[in-house]
Amino acid sequence: MNPYTRLAKQTIKTYITEGKITKPPASLPKKMLTQKSGVFVSIYKKQKKAQKNKKKKSEKELRGCIG
Repeated sequence: MNPYTRLAKQTIKTYITEGKITKPPASLPKKMLTQKSGVFVSIYKKQKKAQKNKKKKSEKELRGCIG
C-alpha cells in the first residue's frame, strides 16, 4: 500500500475510534503540508466474512464520502 494511503487510512481510523487528530510524521515531506491539492475519500462499512461472498464489489455499503 502506498505510504500516503496508509497514513490517510490510519488518520481516519484514529479520529473515528479515538477522537484524536493525528500529527503528521516527521518523515512527511514539507511539500505535502504546503502544496495545495485535492483528494476524494469514500468510506465503506466493513463486511463480515459471511457477507463477503454474497456481495459483489459494487454492492458494498457506502458509509460516507468527502472530496
